[in-house]
Amino acid sequence: MIDSLQEVLVTSLAGYYTLERVHFDFDPAKSSRTIIADILAYAQQRNQSGPVAQHLVGAKLAVRFPHFTISNFPFSAADEQAGRQGDFHVGNTAFHVTVAPSMGHIDRCAENVRQGLASWLLVNESKLAAARALLENENLHERVAAESVESFVGQNLSELAEFSLSNFTHRLSVLLAEYNRRVAEVETDQSLLLDIPAALKSQ
Repeated sequence: MIDSLQEVLVTSLAGYYTLERVHFDFDPAKSSRTIIADILAYAQQRNQSGPVAQHLVGAKLAVRFPHFTISNFPFSAADEQAGRQGDFHVGNTAFHVTVAPSMGHIDRCAENVRQGLASWLLVNESKLAAARALLENENLHERVAAESVESFVGQNLSELAEFSLSNFTHRLSVLLAEYNRRVAEVETDQSLLLDIPAALKSQ
């Protein structure tokens, strides 16, 4: 019986690890923000927008600040359980990434402020108004920066490309490769990996 159960488990895991990767249609004519939005929209269809958003932000910070060590944790490791000040910490700033902002996130931002840290709350564009409303209700809207993941990551891409279309494809390729590296390093669910379009793989 044990052997039979092990065989079923191995078969199930084999199927689990061959799940289709997150993909998107790359159109170089689209803005950087829209490309990030496309990735998140596809991930949302698969109920994976939370971890994809987290690792996109982590990849953006790692690419933007190569001289810092940017933490990398599985999506399931909540920051309060690990005793961390946020999903990411750069300089004196804590970053919280979520697709479903709640009072729990606001409380963690408030704790950052009490500790003398700058705090950013990064959410999907569709949740940005709600996040800002929650912060305003707690009188934190002038102390905590609330921005969309799409803009936070997309704008950085444009800046790294020096706002040059000829450099943009390369910078996007670097970002997505770093995203995949970080996912492969800590996540057991490898379907979170991005299926990088062929047009980007040669960059």
